[in-house]
Amino acid sequence: MPTVCLRFRFEEHPKIRALMEACADIQRQAIDYALENGKTATFTIIQALYPSLRERYPHIHSHLIYGAIRSGAPRSIRSGRR
Repeated sequence: MPTVCLRFRFEEHPKIRALMEACADIQRQAIDYALENGKTATFTIIQALYPSLRERYPHIHSHLIYGAIRSGAPRSIRSGRR
């Protein structure tokens, strides 16, 4: 059966772009924290960063903050699950 490739374009929504930039910033903070403090456990990084990130990004849902921290944690980077 042949593979069908559909091409399309969509206009970028400013709210989605802002959300993606915030998640990228959270990931960078998680990576920086882990490298500076020698931490690899995701839960430890979440415990350290979540309160300050929650204050900084009150408009972002908590599961997005947790997910961004998890994807920036060294264990997920090392195992290739990014």
